[in-house]
Amino acid sequence: MQSLMRLLDSTAYCAALDKVVERAPDLSCIKHGILVTGASGLIGSAVVDLLRWLCKRGGFKGDIIAAGRSVQRLEHRFGSQDGICFVKYSDVVDGRMSSVADGFVLVASPASPNLFLTESDAVVKTNTNDVEMILSSIAGSGVRVVYVSSSEVYGDAVAPDGGHVEDVLGSIATDDVRSCYAVSKRKAEDICLRFADKGLDVAIVRPGHVYGPTALPSDKRVSSAWAYSVARGEDIVMKSDGCQLRSYTHCLDCAAAILTVLAKGARGEAYNISNRNSVITIRRLAEMLSNSAGVALRMDVPSQIEREAFNPMMNSSLNAAKLESLGWQGVLDAETGLENTINVLRDVAKGVQ
Repeated sequence: MQSLMRLLDSTAYCAALDKVVERAPDLSCIKHGILVTGASGLIGSAVVDLLRWLCKRGGFKGDIIAAGRSVQRLEHRFGSQDGICFVKYSDVVDGRMSSVADGFVLVASPASPNLFLTESDAVVKTNTNDVEMILSSIAGSGVRVVYVSSSEVYGDAVAPDGGHVEDVLGSIATDDVRSCYAVSKRKAEDICLRFADKGLDVAIVRPGHVYGPTALPSDKRVSSAWAYSVARGEDIVMKSDGCQLRSYTHCLDCAAAILTVLAKGARGEAYNISNRNSVITIRRLAEMLSNSAGVALRMDVPSQIEREAFNPMMNSSLNAAKLESLGWQGVLDAETGLENTINVLRDVAKGVQ
């Protein structure tokens, strides 16, 4: 499977963009440009692609600044385009990009479960120190900011019917080897709220389980790993009973939600991102992928390391009514979004770039 780049040359990906862009928000409040950190990752690259599509349609007239740890990787992913520039993530953290945009979308974070076990220090640093340094550099500049958190901040809170709501958080088991992610995401939210109290126009989004063709081949989240497997014609191997309930959202729907909060979200508020038509169990996800690709679904026993990386939340479904009140609505339900993901990955594998 080739690395993901030039996704806009995939007919299937452009078809998904066409659907999502119709529900994209009015970004006229952003006069100059939007800077996106983590722009080569699953969510960040989808935000950049949606902004480029909006530019093409006349729905956004500002600059797009894509920030990542490797400018070469960004150039490889997006190609050379007018209206988009690539910068090093370290320059954003060090404050050298504080005046280039009036909208900031902070996505950068190691999010593949295997990294929680092997690179916990980097996870904590990116989610806490880096966030504080970036917000410090833009405080008082009048910019709008969206920080991308995670549904894992809900910890052991019991999800009511309809899913978790934004103002009820549970505790997080800090002795869990993978808790570095959830704990540091919650700390990052606290940092955002501290800056919001001082006047910075920052809002928070909490995506559930995001999937889509912008995931890197190295992403070990099951929705990403399984999508790559079935696109190669391989069977799905499930290593749990799959009864855990999750809120799944296609990466482009997630990008539209983030831009909606950037345009309309209230300072200091958090918003769940969840497509109400994609709240399904992990097993149902596996069944949809296997049925769409015509491959088998097999069971196996996880290794101890794999078990340690599992998300312990049995029900991480989210209530997105607060976000929907801003005008956002998920366009790609689970069945449609998963089928589209497989088709895009197959396009890429064939060299349709």
